Amino acid sequence: MDDAGWKWRTVADRGQALIDSHKPIPFRLSADCYERAVAIANALAHAATSRGFKVHGDDEDRRLVFSGHNAAIPWRLNEKLEQRVRTRIAYNGKKEPEKYLVPTGILKLTLEASYGSTVTFIDEPNEPLEKQTLKILAGLYKCVIRQHVREREEVDRRRRWDEEARQHARVEAKKQAEAERMKQERTQRAALIAESRRWNEARILRDYLAHRQEQFHKAATESATFSAWISWAKLVADELDPSSNTEASSWSEAL
Repeated sequence: MDDAGWKWRTVADRGQALIDSHKPIPFRLSADCYERAVAIANALAHAATSRGFKVHGDDEDRRLVFSGHNAAIPWRLNEKLEQRVRTRIAYNGKKEPEKYLVPTGILKLTLEASYGSTVTFIDEPNEPLEKQTLKILAGLYKCVIRQHVREREEVDRRRRWDEEARQHARVEAKKQAEAERMKQERTQRAALIAESRRWNEARILRDYLAHRQEQFHKAATESATFSAWISWAKLVADELDPSSNTEASSWSEAL
């Protein structure tokens, strides 16, 4: 028998069948308990409505919900199952043990506070669910309180996360500002060194020009062409010398 058939056998025996699902569906009952479960659910719905709750279905998750007092409490009513073992004939003709589930007629009501937190009520020998209405309503209010506490905790947690994020942003901004400052410092240092090198080159060039002029004066061979060349060379030295243009120097930019 295929997997679907095996699942069917685990939840059916002597005509008693239940939905095979681990999802929190509103009702999971055998035919023998259906009318009783509906009566219990109806009584709870009326009692909860008189206390400011609204009973409705959740179309998305297919659950029943008590809504009110700024909370939404999903709930479900299930029949407990009992696991048994029986002998069956396998496909090869051999006998083998088989586990199966049998409805017990014992009902359990579950209120879901939030995030896996539940409050449950179950049929007791001397106190069936029909007689536990006040307890169930008290449990419903307990779930409301749990949700409120959970919401406050969530708000506080988000506030802490936001503050941590802001603190992290401040630290990162400070790091970036320091990195930018260091980058500017390196740039200014490099510019200063480059300026000093150009100044030194300009000084060497001027010394060279003075030496050439001295040579031409001694030789009395200075001409118009040489004078023009000296004027041009002095301009080259001036352009090379950063001190001849103080507005563009690195120290003035730093100040």
